[in-house]
Amino acid sequence: MASLELPESQDSNPNRWTRCLARTFALLAMIAMAIDTTPGSTKLLNGIQGPVNDALNTLGLAQGDWPLFAPNPSVRNHRLLAELRDANDHPATWSSPEWTRASIWEKFYRSRDMNFYQRLGRNVHASSDFADYLHRAIPVRESATPSIRFDDQYEVLPMVDLAPPIQSIRLYEYQRRLLLTPGEPLPDVANTNWTNHSVLLSQRKYDP
Repeated sequence: MASLELPESQDSNPNRWTRCLARTFALLAMIAMAIDTTPGSTKLLNGIQGPVNDALNTLGLAQGDWPLFAPNPSVRNHRLLAELRDANDHPATWSSPEWTRASIWEKFYRSRDMNFYQRLGRNVHASSDFADYLHRAIPVRESATPSIRFDDQYEVLPMVDLAPPIQSIRLYEYQRRLLLTPGEPLPDVANTNWTNHSVLLSQRKYDP
């Protein structure tokens, strides 16, 4: 007589628990992303948004709110600048692309670069790694402009090509911020006022 086999209990099925954990993680991740991308003016999330953003920023997953629309449109222009010295101690400057002068096609195929440069200043470890990248890439893959040099009589010296390896790098985030009056609409172009800010992101020195 054939024996009947009872079906395995669902509670003991390891695949069931794996699926539950995966779905719970996905749900929590979506909730965290939704909180992180909610506009900062939402009072309901004021006490939650900060810790969630800090946690996602540590993991490299922070998105930030979308600053393209009211009530908090983006009014800052970001750019990365690096002051460096080559093997002969000659100064030079590297800068990220000037996107306002880039073509539509360049902005399209380099959109990931635009986002990367804008978010680099949020993470000190990423800034340090990027400085190390510039140390390896200049002047072969990344170009830098030699700085103007003067002799003892303050005469301008001729520019020289950079000689690798790079000895030191100081990486900055350069910002131009639009000054706004609370409660007032955005001013027209003729009446706009900007302030300039520079933030040191990383300072690196390398052995010759």
